[in-house]
Amino acid sequence: MSLLDTGFVVVFTLLFPLYGILEYQVLLREIEQGAPNARLGAYRKTITVQWIITAILLAWWFGRGRSSADLGIRWSNDWTGWAALLIAAGIVAGFEIQRRAIVRNEPLREQLRAATQSLAGLLPHTQRELNYFSLLSVTAGICEELLYRGFLIWYIQQIAGLNWAIVVSSLLFGYGHAYQGLSGFIKTAVAGLVSAGLYVFGGSILVPIVLHMAIDLLQGNMIFHALKDTEVQQDSLVDSKNIAIREQQQSE
Repeated sequence: MSLLDTGFVVVFTLLFPLYGILEYQVLLREIEQGAPNARLGAYRKTITVQWIITAILLAWWFGRGRSSADLGIRWSNDWTGWAALLIAAGIVAGFEIQRRAIVRNEPLREQLRAATQSLAGLLPHTQRELNYFSLLSVTAGICEELLYRGFLIWYIQQIAGLNWAIVVSSLLFGYGHAYQGLSGFIKTAVAGLVSAGLYVFGGSILVPIVLHMAIDLLQGNMIFHALKDTEVQQDSLVDSKNIAIREQQQSE
């Protein structure tokens, strides 16, 4: 561990979340002002930044001659590795059952719209936005797990031990999503704790990566099916207003 490792931790755990909060406020203003493709621009920017930070980490890590296994990039072929994979599969199955229920049930979609109202500006409303959100989900699964579970647990463990590394890395993961508010912080901290547990128990970062990607993809899909209803309604209102304006102009 070196001073540059510490500097890297400060940047991506403390400074980058502040940048995310500011960018989220910019996104909300752009959406309010009717800026076209505001969400798509935010998705592209986040994807780019996350890959840049991860690329810097990997270049620094392997440039120092460190082992990929110490970053969690390995597969544990004993029973714990397969048990972790089985647990992750069960979690994904639960989310898929929830997704199917929401897609088929309007009252459930209405409940989801209400639950995600504070974050609606960030979530996909159209098919094109869902496509980019899916790319963002894959990016987050790879990059955030390597950063928060692979690297950060390794770093904190050397200072305070494994148990503190699991807890602190999960709290910092929650802070990384502080733009989502207190509930977002709590949910992502708990998700980080689950990922950290699977990583330590299973001995591989690959299981948390797949789990993270799958959950984000499924959640993005179910939220899209809830929010596209409002998008259609808004489009219908806009079309109705345009028709009314044209009819009024013709009558004049």
